[in-house]
Amino acid sequence: MVDNACVPDFSEFFGKQELSDVNVFLEEDNAAACTGSSAAGKIRRKRSKKHKKGKKAPEPNEDEGIVQQPPLPGHSMVLVAFSEFFKAKLMGWSAGPSSKPEIRLSVPAGQLELGELLLRAMYQSQPDLGTISQEQLLQLLILADRYGVNKVMHAIAAALQTVLGLYTLPPGCTDACKPLMPAAQQQLQQQLQQQLGDLVVALSDSTKRQRLLALPHKVLLALLQDEETKVAAENTVFRVIESWHDYQQQHCGGSSKQELVQLLEQIRMQHCTQPFVATVLVESPLAAKCFRALDLRLACICSSTPGSEPELMSTALEQARCPALARFPSWKQPKRPASAVTKISMEQEVSLADLKQKAEVAQQGGNDTF
Repeated sequence: MVDNACVPDFSEFFGKQELSDVNVFLEEDNAAACTGSSAAGKIRRKRSKKHKKGKKAPEPNEDEGIVQQPPLPGHSMVLVAFSEFFKAKLMGWSAGPSSKPEIRLSVPAGQLELGELLLRAMYQSQPDLGTISQEQLLQLLILADRYGVNKVMHAIAAALQTVLGLYTLPPGCTDACKPLMPAAQQQLQQQLQQQLGDLVVALSDSTKRQRLLALPHKVLLALLQDEETKVAAENTVFRVIESWHDYQQQHCGGSSKQELVQLLEQIRMQHCTQPFVATVLVESPLAAKCFRALDLRLACICSSTPGSEPELMSTALEQARCPALARFPSWKQPKRPASAVTKISMEQEVSLADLKQKAEVAQQGGNDTF
């Protein structure tokens, strides 16, 4: 395979008979996944318009349940260099009735143009992905993984600006479409960590806060499960969940109890401060969706106080076979990395007249707000 760091450009040969020594047949598999996706529908409509202009429509093959395009002229040295699939096919080719090898590339229904785009991208030194939607990027990512086109996979991973797409695959995709490539997923997860991985910074910055609270449930869950996610104190995790829940109710139709429970289970209770657990969590209706009154009393015991060693108490409860620790494994997890924000200063501007008035009220003993 070719080193992607230095790739020549073969764009001028794509779709041309010049030097072609392979016929590539794109086949639409009507039984494949993602048949109901909106992106696929757009592709089908766009292809229909082309047919009206005189382009021959693909012929259906009723016996095999596929739709096949006319062959595209291919070039074996390009295809072998950039695709494990084509390399295996061409190296194992045995001569048949055709003067050229014939390789069939099957794609899910509605994705013939994405299949052609995958082939075109193999000829380009830098795959041009700027004209397709994020849904189509994800579908192309799945195709690139299926046919071992690493160059296109890396280009797509770089093109995706967030990891949201990984957790919101196009509607209609079956489970067969959902497993994604570990390398691409890891790269995109790193982007999430870089952008929102410090929860204190994310909450205090208006732009990042908006993005954090708008995250889909699965993305936020992945962020809270990430060992690299940073906090000033574990209390921050609850504040994030609480703010996310409020935002989802106002803007996204709310979240289910199961989703909330999954998020609340990520709180590493022994690293919450004891006053926070005793005053905030115990009184919180949101926390009550996940934790029973007994759980919260045990949480007060597990939580930390200045100079305490919460790990010792957690170990003692574990030795006593405390049921709460069995239900909430995160209570025993180690402390998260420290936030870059170690101290948040809050300032309030008060006019001199207001300050004088507050001082006079305080001196008279009529008010204790000053």
